Amino acid sequence: MDLPELYVLTPYPDTVLYQRLLAEGRIADRDWSHYDNTHFFHLPVYEPRRMSRERLREGCRTAEREVYTRRNTLKRLLKARSTSPLVWMANHIYASRIATRHDLIPVGEEYGGLETLAPTSALLEEQPVP
Repeated sequence: MDLPELYVLTPYPDTVLYQRLLAEGRIADRDWSHYDNTHFFHLPVYEPRRMSRERLREGCRTAEREVYTRRNTLKRLLKARSTSPLVWMANHIYASRIATRHDLIPVGEEYGGLETLAPTSALLEEQPVP
């Protein structure tokens, strides 16, 4: 069965994308706990070119809510090859969780002690060689 997933592009340090956005002055957030592309709790960590960070986040939230409405979930289930009650129940639970995602704590919160990002290469340089 098709199970759509939505993600926000996240430019991780030491990637070509991160370096390009940094050079363009478009990295807006260096708090590591916000570098979690699987939740729309925080604003995107970069400035999009043609919309605000707020609009991108709200657009993602709206798309996710629409994908997981009861109607759209039922459509996917009816097209699915499996008629297993377990598949139906699991999809209902997952869709219900997505529909109420506003109460989820972002995964990145457990990393809240890391205040800012440093490129991976810089972190490796600071490590003593055994």
